[in-house]
Amino acid sequence: MRNNAFHIAAMPGEGIGPEVVEAAVSVLGAVEARHGLKFDFEYVSGGAHQYKETGVAMTEDGFKVADVADAILFGAMGWPEIRYEDGTEIAPQLDVRVRLDLYAGVRPARVIPGVKLPLADPRAVSRDAHPDSTSRRSRMLSGACTRSSSPPARSGPSSSD
Repeated sequence: MRNNAFHIAAMPGEGIGPEVVEAAVSVLGAVEARHGLKFDFEYVSGGAHQYKETGVAMTEDGFKVADVADAILFGAMGWPEIRYEDGTEIAPQLDVRVRLDLYAGVRPARVIPGVKLPLADPRAVSRDAHPDSTSRRSRMLSGACTRSSSPPARSGPSSSD
């Protein structure tokens, strides 16, 4: 990041992914205008359809773009009918997390004053959800990946228990 500019690796993927990334980029455009920020997007292709066409789900150049970016904006990658030869799902977003030592998909939540909560008790709203842990030392914030200097706090039993 330089000044108020952020280099974002945008990975639309396939299916609904391109539509989701397009909407997110539009919202970030409004954030730029309102808060004096600048988001420079570098689009990276990848996914099951790319694997079907080329034999590679994400190129080395794609991984390099992700590695030097300030953040990564993921769409959706993978397609139910397209699998690796061993039958596993093609999920370049997970490959990026493992290769770049990122550990989770963190989706912050907040209570908005004046908006009725779907839950009766506001304490039931989690501040951070971690649905995609890969047990690494970094964190993803709202689809944007950043590295952390220390490992995340562990919860639950370890594999040695």
